[in-house]
Amino acid sequence: MRQTIWLLFLMCVLADVAFAGTVTLTAYYPVPNGEYTNMRVTQGLRVGSNAAPVATVDVTGSIAASTTVTAAGNIVATGGTVTGGTGLIATAGGVTANAGNIVATGGTVTGGTGLIATAGGVTADAGNIVATAGSFRSNQGGPDSADASTRGYAFGPDGDTGMFSTGAGAGNGQIAFYSNNTESARISGGRVGIGTTNPVQALHVNGNIFGAAGNPWLVLVNGSGSTVDTGRAWYLQNLSDRFRIFLQPDRFTSGMEAISFNGVIAAGAVTSINVGIGTATPARKLSVEGDVGLTGDIYASTYYYSSDRTLKKNIQPIAHALEKVRKLNGVMFDWKDSGVHSVGLIAQDVEKIFPEMVDTDRKGIKSVAYGNIVAVLIEALKEQQKEIEILKKTVTQKSKVRGHFQEAL
Repeated sequence: MRQTIWLLFLMCVLADVAFAGTVTLTAYYPVPNGEYTNMRVTQGLRVGSNAAPVATVDVTGSIAASTTVTAAGNIVATGGTVTGGTGLIATAGGVTANAGNIVATGGTVTGGTGLIATAGGVTADAGNIVATAGSFRSNQGGPDSADASTRGYAFGPDGDTGMFSTGAGAGNGQIAFYSNNTESARISGGRVGIGTTNPVQALHVNGNIFGAAGNPWLVLVNGSGSTVDTGRAWYLQNLSDRFRIFLQPDRFTSGMEAISFNGVIAAGAVTSINVGIGTATPARKLSVEGDVGLTGDIYASTYYYSSDRTLKKNIQPIAHALEKVRKLNGVMFDWKDSGVHSVGLIAQDVEKIFPEMVDTDRKGIKSVAYGNIVAVLIEALKEQQKEIEILKKTVTQKSKVRGHFQEAL
């Protein structure tokens, strides 16, 4: 009976039979089924199972084709599913399945000037999902929610993993990423937040950052836009033998290692950590290659100066050490910045006699290598001792002469 009714409908259409108003075709099945199916054709060539079709094809239920579903207007399945088989679902208007799914098993889903909207899912297994001049929206709402104030895309049937718009108000324009119904990251105004819903920097991380692939590094470039590749770049890198901080003129030019942290691990425990400034192989707790400038006091139980013979050349004795020492003037004074009373030498006076003991920094401030004066004092003491020995011999000789003179009298 069902096949007969549909055949009569097709014959009427092919014969150009004219009807005024709405044409309704009903297929009735006697008891026990009692089922019936209506199809209505209204003016404007709207066909549907609804009492008043509002689109070219308006079905309460599902629209299915083994190949292609195509319309120059809209395709709407109010309570069901729009399905295209090995072809595509295409429309110049919109494709809507309010309560079901939109599926193009082997092709493409295309919406023209309208939108692609569904309360279920949109699937194009072998093609694309395209809204040419409209929009593609899902009424998923927030995770595990039907709240239409937010829009979202879930990546699974449970609806608790995906990306969601956070809605109006303060959250307008923000995108939140959820995993297992928990927010993992958020994009807000060009800022990315991980572990925070309010990122205040370009990258805001509330938690730990872990890098484990190869020799991971962090690059900080002083530049933006077109200068990001030419600005000076500081690198923080974890190598197999040390952690280092180094500077490059730009991202592509080799630079210099500034600070190195060299740790020794034995039997699963950290046994020592050495820090190097200006050197990649620090041999002590703190190894510095170059000059060190300090303001304040340094306290230590022992100070050692590099003094190995193998490190030196042009070794010569200090001549006239006593004479030079006699030209130095020890003074008492107060430091201007702290007001602390102290004793010492004036660098400008020392520089006139021992220029190699005085250093001048970029600001013109002079410093004295007090430790080096020890060598001069040793030689001066030796010269003075020689003079004392000569004087002692002279006194002894005079005493002998006086004794002989007295005996002669």
